[in-house]
Amino acid sequence: MTITFHDQCGVPANHRGELQLWVEKNVDRDNDFYTNAHGTTDGHYVVIRHNWHKSPEDPNEHLTALVYVNKKHNSTAHVSRTGQVTLFSQGTNEFKEFTD
Repeated sequence: MTITFHDQCGVPANHRGELQLWVEKNVDRDNDFYTNAHGTTDGHYVVIRHNWHKSPEDPNEHLTALVYVNKKHNSTAHVSRTGQVTLFSQGTNEFKEFTD
């Protein structure tokens, strides 16, 4: 699995492996988030940007993650506790507070 964690994501180091296992088991399979989280291609990966939280834009508890394709930010994802993944293409403003 190719998941990394942003330095300020709020996920304690001792919980990161558990979160990786949760993602592997629970997220929707038919999306770029899943493909890149399980990527074997160099440059395809997911960065967990923000630990479980709620926001005005998305009142359901979710993780925020950045999806990279060929080492370029491709999309931002909200991953809910149910495993549903909502992807927003790079360049949209819905979750601009989470971009670097």
